[in-house]
Amino acid sequence: PHGLLLLLNKPVGYTCSTKDPGRVVYDLLPERFRFRSPTLSTVGRLDRDTSGLLMLTDDGQLLHRIISPKAELPKIYEVELAEEIIKLVPSLDMVRLVSSGTEAGMSTIRLARGATGRKKIIKFEGCYHGHADALLVKAGSGLATFGNPTSAGVPPEVVQHTLVLEYNNIEQLEAAFAEHGPEVACLMIEPIAGNMNFVRASVPFMTRCRELCSQHGALLVFDEVMSGFRVALGSAQSIYAREIPGFQPDMSVFGKVIGGGMPLAAFAYSREIMSK
Repeated sequence: PHGLLLLLNKPVGYTCSTKDPGRVVYDLLPERFRFRSPTLSTVGRLDRDTSGLLMLTDDGQLLHRIISPKAELPKIYEVELAEEIIKLVPSLDMVRLVSSGTEAGMSTIRLARGATGRKKIIKFEGCYHGHADALLVKAGSGLATFGNPTSAGVPPEVVQHTLVLEYNNIEQLEAAFAEHGPEVACLMIEPIAGNMNFVRASVPFMTRCRELCSQHGALLVFDEVMSGFRVALGSAQSIYAREIPGFQPDMSVFGKVIGGGMPLAAFAYSREIMSK
């Protein structure tokens, strides 16, 4: 169930492996799932047995048997959690649940690169986004330079597209976008840096992050694994939204508190990103 794409109160996509494969769309109901299949030109309900998922008509006639060990649908508790996250964080339309902050962080970078068609990412010295290889990097020498690996086992080639800047340094930020703007897929930042004595990004700095990302077509990613639903019910982004008119990040990463002590995290985004 973890890792499934949830689009709440709207159709959820699922590809059906049949002799005549088509796109199957499920509508979420309070206690069961329904499907609408353009290929089969029919609607019905889903059930399951030991072999997998069953596509049934409303009167119980078997249409197709979906046999796959990965043919899982979201559990209702996952749906309810995702609905609550979306309700509390206005920048989000879609949520994907995963098992750790590291998984959420690296998946977000992959999605940002896929959505923009770009390779380079910007992060900040002192911000921790998990132990994905591309993020285990420290700043190089000079302004707007690409970083160096901070861990054995991470080849320099892996971090060659990661640009590491000084936190709250507007001059470096502007220089980086001036030089690499058209190549930047995303800027990832902890709005409140948990491993840096909870230093907060200044309002002018965050304003400039938003402006430059919008100007250059890069995605602004808020890593709220530490700050999410802790500093405010709407997370840290709600604090900046009160001080910066119209402020919203493009993507968000959550973890820790949303699992209540269990291994759970999420990355979330707007519908616009997923439509690209």
